[in-house]
Amino acid sequence: MKFMKKRILAVDDDASVRESLKKVLEETGYEVVLATDGSEGEIKLKEQMFDLLILDLNMPGRDGWDVLGCASSYHPLLPVIIITGMFDQLDSTNIPGAAALLKKPVDVLPLLKVIADVLGETLEQRLGRVGGAAPVEPRIRA
Repeated sequence: MKFMKKRILAVDDDASVRESLKKVLEETGYEVVLATDGSEGEIKLKEQMFDLLILDLNMPGRDGWDVLGCASSYHPLLPVIIITGMFDQLDSTNIPGAAALLKKPVDVLPLLKVIADVLGETLEQRLGRVGGAAPVEPRIRA
């Protein structure tokens, strides 16, 4: 019996971050698709299905906020892990649908734990987080 690998879309304008994520996540058994900026990320979200979105917020042009809006329109239940260097400027409770907020540079082991936790959510947990039915705050890792 063959099982499907979980597909992760990683959107970041920093090539070293993208390649590091791809290497670590593929070694862990995930299928990883990369997008170099927000515009490319939006195209991939419109054309393909993913199990998880890892997203940088601060990018030139179409930024992470634009991609987050696209994701919520096309795939409202898609879990999103936000990674950012502007961590201190964010109020995590104002990021609808975000499953986690991670500070750059991201440590590998906490990232893998958060990914496993997020992908292990039940449908009810995901609906509660996305729909705001229950006050669910994103898991924040410093």
